[in-house]
Amino acid sequence: MTVGMGSNPTILDSQTAALLASVAASGNPPLYEQSVDEARQGLAAFSLAMAPPSRPVARVEDGSIPGGGGSLSVRIYWPIAKATRDKPATLLYFHGGGFALGDLDTHDAICRHLCDDGYAVVISVDYRRPPEHKFPAAVEDCYAALCWAAEETDILGGDRHRLIVAGDSAGGNLAAVMALMARDRHGPKIALQILIYPVTDMDPAYETPSRRDFGGGDYFLSIKDMVWLAELYAVTRTDLATPYMSPRRAASHANLPPAIILTAGCDPLCDEGKDYADRLQAASVPVTYKCYEHTIHGFISFAGGIDAGKDALAFLSKRVRSDRNL
Repeated sequence: MTVGMGSNPTILDSQTAALLASVAASGNPPLYEQSVDEARQGLAAFSLAMAPPSRPVARVEDGSIPGGGGSLSVRIYWPIAKATRDKPATLLYFHGGGFALGDLDTHDAICRHLCDDGYAVVISVDYRRPPEHKFPAAVEDCYAALCWAAEETDILGGDRHRLIVAGDSAGGNLAAVMALMARDRHGPKIALQILIYPVTDMDPAYETPSRRDFGGGDYFLSIKDMVWLAELYAVTRTDLATPYMSPRRAASHANLPPAIILTAGCDPLCDEGKDYADRLQAASVPVTYKCYEHTIHGFISFAGGIDAGKDALAFLSKRVRSDRNL
């Protein structure tokens, strides 16, 4: 399907086009016109309807650990034992949803997939969300979870040498920030950062061709949505420029862990994901960059209906499973 955007026609795959047509036909108001509670409920329902097929795991436990502001909820997934002497990787997953909207349940299927197919102990982090808890609450919670996981890896049964941070969208932002914070604070050694269509600059005024071409509201995520979410997250406009909110603005990207960065070609965030990959490579950080050109933001969460999402999950799982020298 070809969708015209001015003089730059864009080819969407048929499954993505069908999903967007369904969203448009629903008549639901855009995200930025909803209350936070309405948006949370809508994302939860949509995530459940479009989630990838659930994968079997050995066990799942909900628990709490010390967080940046007190007790922090986590959900831990253990993989089914395999005929190998290798320990599973230890992977912290930070959910997307614009910082304010997602939760452990919206990303349960993704975590199960990475646990089973990626052969990893997955720790999904229920960080504090805005507007109830503004920046840097989410960041400090995620860093507390990272430090806890690094200390408890042996008890959890994971490989202490293969500590991975991963996330999608806002969670991709948090994973990138964890890599920066761990370097700056001389914290845990991260073996790999997995950034799935990450937002790397939270300033809605930051301009890129992909924000211009795909941010009008026809491709799921809009610039107006991003403005609303940034206002929920930031305390002041000055916050938008800090590297722990906008990791592309870090003074240096040297000495960071290797990265896998996935983007969607019809996503307002596509260009900043590629820009971040370029910045890491320029700082001599090993990077694998892959763009799924014919789909939209959130496509991995929609893997129940978009084959590109299934392909991306399989690609990431294979890297987590097979990269023994991270």
